[in-house]
Amino acid sequence: MAHAATDSVQDAACTLLGIPFIGTDHVFRLNRTRVEAFSGAHADLFTHLSRGRLQQYRSDVHALRPKSPADTWDEEWNGPVSKHQDGSVLAMHLLENPGSAGGVGESLGRIDCVAAQQSESSRKMDQTRSATVSATSLQVNATR
Repeated sequence: MAHAATDSVQDAACTLLGIPFIGTDHVFRLNRTRVEAFSGAHADLFTHLSRGRLQQYRSDVHALRPKSPADTWDEEWNGPVSKHQDGSVLAMHLLENPGSAGGVGESLGRIDCVAAQQSESSRKMDQTRSATVSATSLQVNATR
């Protein structure tokens, strides 16, 4: 039986609130500010799920609940952390320096290149649109 946690991408590991997690991270821009999000599952619980040990998962998830930290901010991560009772987590933080990850992601150089290419492509598309709009305006004005 597949579980959503084991059927998704797991290309990153992160310790949040002192707990190891396995999952994936995403870097995106929100109003020109770079943001990193990490989503994953408690590493031990993930192992149970990936090996089909559902009973062990259930037992451990119940045993871990009282030990789960009440904090919702991780100082080391420098951002909010939302941990669910099933062992899943979502954490976000700002990436202040475009050249440094500051978090999980190690491939940000590649992401920067892609973003720069997209930015250049967007700029060219905007110039093309602007030129097309100007040419269309001139044609409309010339026919009047």
